[in-house]
Parts: sequence; C-alpha cells; structure tokens
Amino acid sequence: MVKTKHNQNTKLGAAIRKLQEGKPQFIQPPTLSDIGVTQKKLDLIDRFAWGRAYGATAAYISALIDPTTINPRVRVTLVGDLWGNILSAGNGDFGSVKVSFQSTIKHLMYLYAIKRGEKPEEISGVAQTNRAFNNDRILDPETQVDRPDNAVNNAGAISSGRAIGDNFDGFLAFMRTLTGNPKLNFDPTIFQSEFDTGFNNMAITYRLAATGRLLSHKAVRQAYMNYIRACSIVATPLEMLKANLVLAAGGMDLDRRLKDYKKGQRFYDAAYSLIPSDGVVRSENALNVAGLYLFQPIMNLLVSGARATTMKSGVSGVEVALQPGVGAAITYHVWLDSAGNSTYGNVAHILLNEVMAGPCPVPVRLSPSELERALRIQEDSDTPNTVRNVLALAKAGHPRNMYRLKPRMITKIRDEHQRQLEILRTVGARDGETLEPTTRFRRGPTQGRPATIGRTTRTRI
Repeated sequence: MVKTKHNQNTKLGAAIRKLQEGKPQFIQPPTLSDIGVTQKKLDLIDRFAWGRAYGATAAYISALIDPTTINPRVRVTLVGDLWGNILSAGNGDFGSVKVSFQSTIKHLMYLYAIKRGEKPEEISGVAQTNRAFNNDRILDPETQVDRPDNAVNNAGAISSGRAIGDNFDGFLAFMRTLTGNPKLNFDPTIFQSEFDTGFNNMAITYRLAATGRLLSHKAVRQAYMNYIRACSIVATPLEMLKANLVLAAGGMDLDRRLKDYKKGQRFYDAAYSLIPSDGVVRSENALNVAGLYLFQPIMNLLVSGARATTMKSGVSGVEVALQPGVGAAITYHVWLDSAGNSTYGNVAHILLNEVMAGPCPVPVRLSPSELERALRIQEDSDTPNTVRNVLALAKAGHPRNMYRLKPRMITKIRDEHQRQLEILRTVGARDGETLEPTTRFRRGPTQGRPATIGRTTRTRI
C-alpha cells in the first residue's frame, strides 16, 4: 500500500499524542507575582529604556507626526497576566492614551483571515527575509514567487485583507471582541494620511493580483483599503494588551473563562476559544520569524535563552510581546530606529523578556558584559543612520517626491521634525533617571522624573 501524505500526517499526530501520555500537565498559568514581576522592576525597565531612546516619529505618514496629537515625551510600559493582573510604568495613562495599531494589527488580520477559512499557505509563506516591513519578493516578478514571504510584513497583511472583502465591519466586530471596546474604530485622519502616501503598498497589492492572490480590480481595492483601515484602528495600550492576551491564552475568551473558572480546573478549555488554536500558533510563529523586521535577528540574539521573541512592532511606536501561557506586554513611545521600531520599546522588551520568562533551571544567555556590548554595537551602528535620515529630510525641506503630500503638510511636518531634532540633541542628566552613562543621541528630553501611573491593578479582561 502506498503511504499517502494524509496517512503520514495522521501517523505523526498519533505519535505526538502517544508521546504526550504521562507528561505532567500544568493546571493553571502563573501570575505576575509568581514569576517575580514587580512594580520596582518595571520602573527600572522604564528608566533604563528611556535613557537609551533616540530617533524620530514616522514622517512618511503625516498624521503620525502631527504635534497636536503626537507627544514625543509620552511613554507607556504595560504588562498583564492571564488572571487580570496588570502593572504599568512610564508617564502616560495606559487607559487613555490613544494610538493607532499600525503594523501591530498584522498578526491579528492574519488570525482573522484563518478564522474566515483562508488557507495559511495561500496567504503567505513563513520566511525570515531580513527585509524592511514594506519590502517583499512579491514586488519583483523575476523571483516568480506567488505569495508574500511572511504574514506580518505589508504584503502579508494586504494578502490577509482579502478575507475581509467588502465587510470591514466584520473585522471591526472581531477586534472589538478582542479589545473589549464595543466602540473601537479606525481614525479617518490617519487613514487618509496613509492613503495619500501609500503608493508602495498599492504596488504590492497589484502584484498580488498579478500572482493570482487577488482576482479583480475590485478585490485589489478592497484588500488595499482594508489594510489601511485596519492599521488606522485606534486603541489604548490597555485595549491592545487585552487583544494580545487572547493569543497568550491560546485563543480563549478570557472574560468568559475567568468568570466560569473554578479552583482546581485546568485553565485552558477549547470551549472558550474565540480563535482556532492552529491559527494562534501560526500567528505566534509569524511574530517569531519577522515581527521586528530588520531588528529581528538582533533581538533574537539579545534575548536568546530567556524566551522566544513573540513580538510585533508598529510605526506608531507600539511594540507588543506575547509570552504564551503567561501573559503579554505593551510598550509605546514614538521615536523609531531606521528599521521602523520604537527604540524605547526595543530596549524595554529586551528586559521584559527577562522578567516575563518562566523559571529555568539552566538559564543560558549572553553574559551581562556581552549583552551590553552587543546592544551598544547595534545602537552605534543604527543611531547615525536614523539621525542622518532625519537631518537630511529636515534640511531638504521634505521634497514632495519623499512625502507626496500637500504643500501645507510639508511645512507642518518639517517644523515638527526640527522640533524633535532639538529634543534629540538634548544631552544631560535627568534628575537621577539615568542608570548608567549613555552616548550621544541616546537621551530623551531633559525633565524631572515623571510620576509612574497605573500601579498594580486587577481588572477583568
């Protein structure tokens, strides 16, 4: 009898089930307290990360540099476990700061597409390309690829947008369920700002049509508009945390599970699933592969040994990290490095990876001295590129071929970038906030230590 692929897969599943027999099963996840996450540690993370922040806001989307809505002095760090315990640090209110999801929506779009019945292998591949977020081999016909390289770059998210079709309200309903906000919506100003400058994304969308992923001009327009609307959805860090805690819980509706949970029960119960567990695993894998784009291999090195880097960044300054079976963490600050990741978030998550990791009897990772050396090498390499780009844009007066914006917006953005450059140049002690010497361009604005808001809370999630 010829062994079919189906038979082989069935036997693989049977072998895994057999191997699981007799393995100890943990009944419930740990709390933040169980793994030693304290307010003191979170404040330390915030101060250390703020002392190394550099960069500037994403200028190619004008709404993300608008000084009337974006404050480069505000930062938030937020962690939560699966029981509803939350700790925060920074000087922003995690329940009221409003920020757009941008690329941190991509793994959720992917989940929605899978939930809607799209085949993952038709949405995208699972390649680690080490390319920028707006680049993909799909843009080059000579590569002859017929799908995006991964699910969490722009091409992959636009491909996921096909599943939304002409029913964006359906995706909004999905996101409202995940975030717990029945009024969640996209910001039309941010949407229009990105629409006005999204020519590369439009090129990606038409290339998806050329490969057969999208089958008509109508489908192209729908996928493109869905992607931009999704990126423009605005939420608080707390709402973003809630959405990602669903993934950390294996796809369960935590509100219902916690309401029904009784002591001694196994915590995970597929009856409470909002999202298929297979989709959750695929989404988490996509984040491990390419959640931080060009910074991904560096982050993998810096946290290797603590846990997998199940992370996603967005050009609005948000970064999210999942610790499956434990909880999630959100950071927010608008200064970006040359790869489009928040520099405050990058450093904070190196440390958050440490505190969110479960106890390990043989912890093996870079030594403190090697960790510091590796981080400084990366920062020293990236900082001049970031600052050089910002300076060049400001000095050039933001030529239209860079921003493709209306003249009044060019002036507005140039003035705001000049203001941020002055902040960026500021070097000096910040009343005891600095934990160790930092090099030029790494300092935030001079100010007294902010009061930390949002101390330990317990909230239904």
